[in-house]
Amino acid sequence: MTSPATAKAPAAAGVPYRTSDLLALTLWFGVVVGLLEGASFLLLQTAGLLTWNIKATAVDQNILWAATLMDVAVFLVAGIGLWVVLAWWRPARWLFATHVVFGSLGWYVFVSMSGRLRERGALMLSLGLGVVVARLLARNEAGWMGFVRRSVVKVMVLAVVVGCAAASGDWMYEKYEDRKLAAAPAGAPNVLLIVLDTLRMDRLGAYGSTRGTTPFLDSFATRSVVFEKAFANAPWTLPSHVTFFTGKMPFEHGATLEPYDGRFPTIAQAMAARGYSTVGVVANNALATRPFGMGRGFHRYENLFTGWWDSATRTMLGRKLQSLVVAKFFARYMPREHMPASEVNQRFLSWVDQHRDRPFFAFLNYMETHLPNDPPREFMQKFARGRSRVDFETAIRQDPFDPQEIEYLDGVYDAMVAYLDSELKRLFDGLAARGLEKDLLVIIVSDHGESIGEHQLIGHRISLYTEQLRVPLMIRMPGKAPEGTRVADPVSLFKLPATIMQLSGGAAGEFPGAPLSECWTGGNCAEELILGEVDKGRNPGADKHWPVKQGWVKSLIAGQWHLIVQQDGKIELYDWHKDPGELNNLAQSEEGREVVKQLTEKLAAWVPQAKEWAAQKANTAAGSKQAP
Repeated sequence: MTSPATAKAPAAAGVPYRTSDLLALTLWFGVVVGLLEGASFLLLQTAGLLTWNIKATAVDQNILWAATLMDVAVFLVAGIGLWVVLAWWRPARWLFATHVVFGSLGWYVFVSMSGRLRERGALMLSLGLGVVVARLLARNEAGWMGFVRRSVVKVMVLAVVVGCAAASGDWMYEKYEDRKLAAAPAGAPNVLLIVLDTLRMDRLGAYGSTRGTTPFLDSFATRSVVFEKAFANAPWTLPSHVTFFTGKMPFEHGATLEPYDGRFPTIAQAMAARGYSTVGVVANNALATRPFGMGRGFHRYENLFTGWWDSATRTMLGRKLQSLVVAKFFARYMPREHMPASEVNQRFLSWVDQHRDRPFFAFLNYMETHLPNDPPREFMQKFARGRSRVDFETAIRQDPFDPQEIEYLDGVYDAMVAYLDSELKRLFDGLAARGLEKDLLVIIVSDHGESIGEHQLIGHRISLYTEQLRVPLMIRMPGKAPEGTRVADPVSLFKLPATIMQLSGGAAGEFPGAPLSECWTGGNCAEELILGEVDKGRNPGADKHWPVKQGWVKSLIAGQWHLIVQQDGKIELYDWHKDPGELNNLAQSEEGREVVKQLTEKLAAWVPQAKEWAAQKANTAAGSKQAP
């Protein structure tokens, strides 16, 4: 008579172990998880269900092939580990154990995707779900394994087809849009908008620097119109770029924390409508991306998935490996997280070589001067010699700062400015070799400045002091922009789209503001009021003394005065002509109180948030007077 234990033995034995079956399972799980990850990522991003940190590492359709390749690679590593274990220890339920490993790994991808679960919670939940998957598949292991054997090749073919379609998506989109272009106006010039991300105005010799960092830009300035007092309207990438793409202030276009929703036309859309080929080659791959609304109107936008490292770290498992392993142990050996200037140049010039049949509007963004920096050795030795390496994330939160570390960061910044200057020279050498410099409108500008110790701050997006708002701005166009002209009147970047339209032969009135060409043609140039805005960020690690930690910050520049108000009620007033470092707050002085009153009223009449703030402040003051 057969005992119950003996009767159950064949079922417990399950599917016999074969190396080919383990390989089939590895590839099947890797491909399926990768394809589902890519599709899920796109859906969650579109629906706005990702946390800020995940959203800032944006993805496009290329995530479909990148996630598949990364997941297959990780599952292969896991599969090799299982193969080694099974080579010397073969449990009767090897398939159950394999399903627990692969199921847990697959679920970890999805439960971590939104960024809303802590690491330990994600691991525990994934393991639990992996066990559930293994138990479900154990009900019919033979049937399941047969399905995997029959479908693994088909799944891999599907991944190749989807991956090729995704990888060619940008090329197909550009060809489709280019075919719809109208004929460009006769004699329309090429237009090149160069944004030197996070470049301080005071580091250029053309603006008085004696550091020797910018020989090319200084030479370029002698052949351009130089704006001595140009201001960004926001101290960080997203709202500043959208402002000088649309001509609208941050409170109007709404891209103060969330992606730009396209409520106003961009300069790229306007130029495309006039028959221009439009291209963006953009090193800022966190916020200046298509998912953040920055690619509107550009038929070609090279920004994401531009190399193996960038592609790998946009996948879920790639991000985890980068943050948990690479950043801690191998950071110095990894490529930069953004395109280097040399690659921006190469990609743009290659694009130009293939698009010589019509005028172009090009937007180039360089990230060399965005901290933290890693200058090439030759520039590092010249500008930051003899100092110790500083951890940027630690340095920005010191209170007070170590003067030697500030000196070091200052030198590193100079080294990156000098390196960027050398790469810009190579760009223009390439344009000259192609005969493109003569009929070319060039605008060189920064989207915002940078604090390097001033006001006990390092970085940007944290205040509205002038070191974070004042930027270099140069315009060169042979025959239309007089060489060697310097404009002393204060201007802001919202006028750039009207300027580009007017100088390229279009209708400047399509965008707000008078074109900056009026500064050299005798028109109304100086701005009576220059607005600056920054909303409270989402950085939980922000130090308590950072202005933006208290809520939104607004500022007005009016002549010599710079008014800064915070949502929590703090008011600052500086005479930035006499006090360029903005060290002496005059808000409570006799003259300052009257200036504050006048400028606060103007700010409240312009900006809705400031109007509500002023009303609440008035109500509080009235209540205090009525109290006994």
